[in-house]
Amino acid sequence: ATAREEAPRSPSTNLKSGATGKSRMFGAPTRTSPSSPPAPSPASREDRKAGSPYNVGRVATTSFGTTNLATPSGIAARNLANVRTHARKIRVCVPMSAEWFRCGEHLRALAEAGEREDRNSSVAGSNPTSVAGGSNPSNPNPSLWDRDDCLFVARGVLEEGKLNAIIKSLAAHRQLIRRVRRRGGSLAWETHVTETCVTVGLTRHECVDRVKRWEADAGRLLKRVLSTSVEAAQTADAAALLRHCAAVLTWQDAMWMADEAAEASSSSGGGEGEGGVGEGDGKDRSGARMDSNPRAYGACQETHVLHYLERLFCTHVDALDESALASVAAECGLFQSLCAFLDERGASLVAEDRRAGLYALSGIIATESFASHRRLIVGGAAGDGAVTVGNASPMSAGGESS
Repeated sequence: ATAREEAPRSPSTNLKSGATGKSRMFGAPTRTSPSSPPAPSPASREDRKAGSPYNVGRVATTSFGTTNLATPSGIAARNLANVRTHARKIRVCVPMSAEWFRCGEHLRALAEAGEREDRNSSVAGSNPTSVAGGSNPSNPNPSLWDRDDCLFVARGVLEEGKLNAIIKSLAAHRQLIRRVRRRGGSLAWETHVTETCVTVGLTRHECVDRVKRWEADAGRLLKRVLSTSVEAAQTADAAALLRHCAAVLTWQDAMWMADEAAEASSSSGGGEGEGGVGEGDGKDRSGARMDSNPRAYGACQETHVLHYLERLFCTHVDALDESALASVAAECGLFQSLCAFLDERGASLVAEDRRAGLYALSGIIATESFASHRRLIVGGAAGDGAVTVGNASPMSAGGESS
């Protein structure tokens, strides 16, 4: 009897659940008392202080394999990392080559990121209130890096040093069009497009569509970067940008290509009637002008350059070398090209583009260099082509400093 009482008991007889009264074959692990939660990170405290609805404990994974809380701070870090990834792939390529088309995909991603940044400015950075000047009211025009990370597209492009690559790529594309145009007009351009299709393996429709999309995305991106910071205007190669703007306004290549395509289609469809387009001049046979709005032709650069000039001569002119800008403008005949473009197509431009063009024109007129050297700026280079405005070094007609 004593041995029977000292024998070990089965777990089924002595482990009872106090809540249910049922036997338990396996004992549950002992719970430890909950410890105090870890201190929140500075970014989390910042987001919580701002009353953000995004600090809900979610996790966002970047392309680099790191994880961030899905707060405005985390979203901004992820956006900036993605922008830099695309910006690093931008380079000056041979226009309409396979590499050039691949670069266009990165330009498109950056342009779309800029549009999202415009739509969701309060989510783009961790401190949206700093956009209007930060916590220092005495600094109404803060630098790009004083605005925290709410302008991640401009920051990524500038920090990766790709702004001038975008300008050079846009200029190189239009220079190619003009070289082909001078060589043989529309026939030479059609031949060039056909050769490009064979080289890159695209149909004609795909090739033309991707060329237009490339220029539209690059133009939107450049417009966005120049609009958001004075550092972009200071970093940009202003001379190359002004020459590009003057050439675009003078030649209007996109309208020429559209008019030539319309003439070719009308000729193949049954000859030129009274309403056919003649010689790419934008007029029908009766002399009435067609819809001259460049956007109707899908010509983005003809309207984007108006915004580039507005930023250089109005928004950021106080932070730039005004005499150097005026010297290049006189050398390339920018004033005449802008006046002629607005006179020819200004009535049909949308209000935003027309306003930008008129502001750019008034900005050129308002400069001190214009008051002192009006004849050079309005009339362009004279004599041997050397132009000296203000304290700027003389510029030859070829764009080289003497």
